[in-house]
Amino acid sequence: MGSMFDSYDMHSPRNLEAILVTLDNTWLISWDKPESIDSSETTCSTVVGYVLSVNGIEIKRISSVNVTRSIINLSQSIKYPVTLEIQSIDENNHLSKPKFITLNA
Repeated sequence: MGSMFDSYDMHSPRNLEAILVTLDNTWLISWDKPESIDSSETTCSTVVGYVLSVNGIEIKRISSVNVTRSIINLSQSIKYPVTLEIQSIDENNHLSKPKFITLNA
């Protein structure tokens, strides 16, 4: 059985941004809640948090839909540019369509 996330972009986080805050590869990541949370539409699945990935590898799970900022520290050996991805996750562990941003140090 598919998830409500399978076909709707409105469940994805919006306005993904990243700011390099220190010279040791620490980034402040911010985003807006998915449109589905801001609307009155009800769905079968409920967004319960977010998953952050770098170059396709999960680096952090955020277990609150109300948290829309995170600090990440990337390895000193990482080769830039890298791709940061964020997805919403529902109570059934289904992921939304990803939103991407390229990070350059």
